[in-house]
Amino acid sequence: MRYFAVRNTATVLKIRNAPAFGRQSMFPVITEDRHLLGYISNDDFKDYSDDKTAGDVLADAIKQGKLRIQRARASEPLEVALATMRDYQLQFLPVVDRYDRFVGTIDDSDADSSAASRLVTW
Repeated sequence: MRYFAVRNTATVLKIRNAPAFGRQSMFPVITEDRHLLGYISNDDFKDYSDDKTAGDVLADAIKQGKLRIQRARASEPLEVALATMRDYQLQFLPVVDRYDRFVGTIDDSDADSSAASRLVTW
């Protein structure tokens, strides 16, 4: 499955109206220059007004002890990323380059060899 990232400045209204909102349960939150800040879930949005931003939602999730910063490095073997997903019981894992810029996501379906080759080509 392809996961969509949201900018930290995107409003809750914009995210709720995005086609991906009903299809994915977690959203990586990135800056304008694609640096990964963390990720938020659909459940995190339920108590927020439409004018709040993804950055606001992430900051509150962190304050509530829901720190979500696990990530995979594009240079790591796929097995390391899949182990991280298992250890933290994650449905997906954001992937970053050596500068911590978001480059994509992986999920359980990426355990096949074609996904592994896609991951290491970043």
